[in-house]
Amino acid sequence: MKISSWNVRGFNCPLKHSEVKDFLKDNSIDVLALLETRVKEYNVASIVNQHFGNWVVITNYSHHYNGRIWVFLNPSAVSITHTSKDAQFIHLHLHHFVSNFDFHLSLVYGSNNASERESLWEGLSRSFTTDPWLVLGDFNIVRDPAEKLSSTPPPLQEMLAFNNCLSTCHIDDLVSMGCDLTWTNKQEPNTRVWSKLDRALVNPAWLAVFPNSFAHFPEPGISDHSPTLVHVLDTYKVPKRFSFLDCWIDHPDFIGTVSDAWNTKVHGSPMYCFFQKLKSVKRALISFHKQHFTNLSHHAKTTKEELLHCQAQLVKDPFSTSLIMEEKTLLQKYTTLKTADLKSLHQRAKIKHI
Repeated sequence: MKISSWNVRGFNCPLKHSEVKDFLKDNSIDVLALLETRVKEYNVASIVNQHFGNWVVITNYSHHYNGRIWVFLNPSAVSITHTSKDAQFIHLHLHHFVSNFDFHLSLVYGSNNASERESLWEGLSRSFTTDPWLVLGDFNIVRDPAEKLSSTPPPLQEMLAFNNCLSTCHIDDLVSMGCDLTWTNKQEPNTRVWSKLDRALVNPAWLAVFPNSFAHFPEPGISDHSPTLVHVLDTYKVPKRFSFLDCWIDHPDFIGTVSDAWNTKVHGSPMYCFFQKLKSVKRALISFHKQHFTNLSHHAKTTKEELLHCQAQLVKDPFSTSLIMEEKTLLQKYTTLKTADLKSLHQRAKIKHI
């Protein structure tokens, strides 16, 4: 089962109709919330009948004139047992046929006005449940200053209100992969802003029933928001963690690799430039590691075999200039590889122990 939300920033355009249909098909989605549709209510039926006739569609026009939230449900995958609506969320109680589980689902599109978001926090608190609960959508506020790249820091009081609501509801971020910052204003580099406005939140009961569930935030495509795609019954493959290896420092190309990556020209705010330079260094070090430090144990073993073979040849021809030079080269290579391998193993063993 896959559940998704996507702020499409307007859904009157035929191109976006096609993109959403492809998104539903390519990802085999069972529930999709479209946010910020900006479609007038009298146009809903024609769009749905033309492009999404097989889906059950729920909207919140009764609470907001501009159709802020549309929810598409696959009737062969889920059934609805209860629905409640608000201007900033739609709350559903669903039954999933394959797993035979019931769960609560809240689809959120938070107002960009802080005072209006207070009613969202109150509404989510009223929806509190100890049954499995998934909350996802665009909250229009970050949880932490690190979730925004801009010359203007996020407002502290608004972040506190958001975090207090999550604490009251006993919900927290679901493990995720993909884009860390899910929204950008798509302006020029010196005025561009990046933020994590979209998220998937779950309570302990959800994790007890769906322990392998995870969220994926792919690239935004035609929108300024990344979609939020929750894989409910799939197995999550943990991304390989980036670790700095001490043995890199001993390599003669290390300083040059880091320096070239750091000196990459980047335009934008100081925080944005710093963030992009760090990403550039990380990419360079990953390539550096693959080039020089992949399969160290194997390369050290192979080099040692070559060294022993060379030394065996020297026994037969003790004063061969070429063999003497080859032995020196192989000995130096083996010593470097073995030392790097031992340092790497020691560091990883220490990390694992800690």
